[in-house]
Amino acid sequence: MKGRMRCGTSLLECITYLLITVLVTNICCVMLSAGYRFFVEHARRARQLAEVYTAADLFARDIRSAPSGYGCWKVLHTQELVWLQGVGALGWLYKKNKLWRVSGTYDEMRGTWSKKAKTLVARKLESCRFLPRRRFDRGNEGIAAFDLELASDTTVLTLSICTRAGIVL
Repeated sequence: MKGRMRCGTSLLECITYLLITVLVTNICCVMLSAGYRFFVEHARRARQLAEVYTAADLFARDIRSAPSGYGCWKVLHTQELVWLQGVGALGWLYKKNKLWRVSGTYDEMRGTWSKKAKTLVARKLESCRFLPRRRFDRGNEGIAAFDLELASDTTVLTLSICTRAGIVL
């Protein structure tokens, strides 16, 4: 019996290899879950930044084509803007942490929209303010520009947009 070689592994060796495998697997899972949380948070922040910058670009496009005379502006508040645009009216509304773009027919007497198309532009905003800058030149008063302040939990964006120049109605 002295000359025979042992085949296989002992129970102690098997348990040792099993513990090493469990330990390495556990370390890999912990590293993967930490990376997963990072990538999920990164994706959420990127989505919020994209919403904020898209909202700012859409607002800038609308304001650049907006008239500057007071007669065309129906509502000028820090949370809501409404102005006449061609046949109908166009407006921006910040309500319940959401930014909306509204177009359609605006009833000045009631202060309500009829036949409206409402588009959600940004959600989960912390704050949004529309701040008009007035102009006084040669007796023509009007809106020269708007400052837009958008804030989410990841970023604060402030920009100034000029209205259409030279149109006073």
